Amino acid sequence: MWKIALERKWFLFHIFTILSIALCLRLGLWQWVRRERTDAISGEQVISLQSSFYAVQWLFFAAAVGWFWYRFFRDEYLSRTGQLKKRDE
Repeated sequence: MWKIALERKWFLFHIFTILSIALCLRLGLWQWVRRERTDAISGEQVISLQSSFYAVQWLFFAAAVGWFWYRFFRDEYLSRTGQLKKRDE
């Protein structure tokens, strides 16, 4: 498994995955901080539900990137070891 993981194409894919997850988490944090604002008329602190849901959505995007990385790497490993079952058989 490590032989496959350290190949050049997979190494670049690992780096891209880590950077994508970090970006999604950073955008989620930014959206979470942005959800609190001061109302111009009353001067009260207001929490935007839309921004709150967007912050949670970025967490789901980060999880999806991790899940896709896992599935792609697992399928590559199983196909090289001959354990992947083909659909047309």
